This record gives sequence, C-alpha cells and structure tokens, in this order.
Amino acid sequence: MKSRIIILLLVLMACLGASSLGAATFFIDSLVLTLPDDMELVDRLRLYSAETGVMDTLFDKGHIIFNNYVLPDESGNYPGAEQSLKQARKTDSDYLLRLEVDDNGAAWSFFSAEKGELIEESYTKVDDTDASLEERRRWMNLGNTICQEMLAGLAGSERQ
Repeated sequence: MKSRIIILLLVLMACLGASSLGAATFFIDSLVLTLPDDMELVDRLRLYSAETGVMDTLFDKGHIIFNNYVLPDESGNYPGAEQSLKQARKTDSDYLLRLEVDDNGAAWSFFSAEKGELIEESYTKVDDTDASLEERRRWMNLGNTICQEMLAGLAGSERQ
C-alpha cells in the first residue's frame, strides 16, 4: 500500500509541472542600493515585479526558490559572485541568479552553485515587453523573460 501511495505522489508531482530538470532549488540575489522598504515606490514596484516574474515561472515548473537582497559595501561595490555562491551553497541551492534591476531593465547572471560556473548572463530591457500593459505587468513579463532565457541557457549547458 505504501509503495502505491509513493508512486501516486510521484505521478501527481509530474502532472503538476515538475520540469525535465526535476525540482531544483534556485537562490536569487537581488543587488539593490537600499533595502526595498527604503526604496522609492516606483523602484520597489520594478524590483518586486521583476522578481515575481522570475519566481512565478520557477514555481510553475515545480522549483524551490530562496530570495536575498545584497547591498553594496562602503565603497559602493557589491560583493562578488563567489560570496553569493557561498550563500547559495549554504541553502543547498542548485543554481544562483544574481539580478540587478534598473530603470530600463535588468542585468542578470546565472550560475551553477555546485560548480561555481557561469551558465548565462545578459541584460534584458523592459522595452522588449508589451508597452500596452500596465507598468507592474511589464516588469513581471521582464522577469518571466529572464527566467525563460536562464532556463534555456541551462538546457543548452546540460547538452554540452
């Protein structure tokens, strides 16, 4: 009886959208100048909406997400990717996404946490989204696009 329940749960998980990647864990580091509560409303809307777009896509594919905000040091520099990778490894994450949202879009870098290797990086412009949508939705679409590009880069790296 137990084995039937386990098999049923596995089938159910597959039907609910776990991708061919399996349920992976993603650690998202958002590079910000100030914590979101201290941001101007428009900047907070852009950040939260872009993050939501990434996370919605990952959740829909059955993945687990950790999110973190990274502030610059006293000299205005962000800690390097190695520091973010250490944090990702502490949470047993499989992948790290570093995301920096600005007025025009977002720069992002996607890494294998275990190997510490860069898989994909790019800059995605909000102008590439549908201009007829409200601002929040446009930034969510930007996050969806980043996630799709990130996962495409992952699929390409796994074939090599």
